[in-house]
Amino acid sequence: MSLGNFLLTFKQTTGISPNKYLTSLKLAYAENQIQLQNRNISEIAWELGYQNISHFISLFKERFGVTPKQYIKQTCR
Repeated sequence: MSLGNFLLTFKQTTGISPNKYLTSLKLAYAENQIQLQNRNISEIAWELGYQNISHFISLFKERFGVTPKQYIKQTCR
């Protein structure tokens, strides 16, 4: 299967691109790490391969509506 065919088939099957799917998985993992271990946001971002913490925070806010720090304050008291 060619790359283009894969991308098209994946999007038709899941409704989202592979990149968005991977980002979704990463953010779900980050949410889990924050809830379970209350780990440092920078550590989680680096572990997931984000070298730019601001980009990670933007993606997190886009998905959950709040920044990781705000999320911690709301859910991990």
